[in-house]
Amino acid sequence: YIDWNTGQCSFNGEDFIKALEFAASFESQEKYMQERMSSDDGDNTSERLHNGTLKMLTTSISSVQEYQMMEGMFGEPVAFIGYPTSGDNGSFIGNTGSTLGMSSKSGNKEGAWRYIRSGFTKEAQEDTDGNDWGFPIMKSALEERFKKDMTDEYDEMPDGTSVKRAKTNWGYGNFSMEIFAATQEQIDVVRKLIDSVDTLYQYDEEIDKIITEETGAFFEGQKTAKDVAEIIQNRVQVYVNENR
Repeated sequence: YIDWNTGQCSFNGEDFIKALEFAASFESQEKYMQERMSSDDGDNTSERLHNGTLKMLTTSISSVQEYQMMEGMFGEPVAFIGYPTSGDNGSFIGNTGSTLGMSSKSGNKEGAWRYIRSGFTKEAQEDTDGNDWGFPIMKSALEERFKKDMTDEYDEMPDGTSVKRAKTNWGYGNFSMEIFAATQEQIDVVRKLIDSVDTLYQYDEEIDKIITEETGAFFEGQKTAKDVAEIIQNRVQVYVNENR
């Protein structure tokens, strides 16, 4: 709803108004958490998925192993539909660690770029012995990661035989499972998800604060979604004008 290049905001458009109306069809987070606290004995997300009281889950996929855990928890292959959007895909890309940038006013741009670039070299991207948290952005490195994910690992026994062992353990709430080599089908799901996403995650604490402050009047029935959207539009527009 913000074009930072032009400074134009569109929070008073039909898309945002429809998003507010859609959000109002759900119970409040406070009520939801109260119900969970009174009925749950810990995080039994897996049980709720299987008994039909939970239909979908907000999550992130930072590795093939995490997808394997999700598939195990759901008990079947998982479909990624993303958040409600007027476009074709509601999923987005986010960083799993620190984000680096270079100031346009820097007096050491060459050195800053050399440091940033070090993470984008073929050697750094294809280092499969490094941290497996998050996906590399180079396609050749991603394929190397997939190859590693599909490779079985073994322990050598005293009698000389080899026994397949789990690569690691993954868990979610009360659910946990051992992770073995991924199948081609699991790799294909993750690859398709990565290929389908074309939106970067963006978050601004001040804009989030404005939206939270103003939407309460709509959710409590004091104002219409259109009225609230106009107020948000005006406040965010002022903020954007001051911070471009």
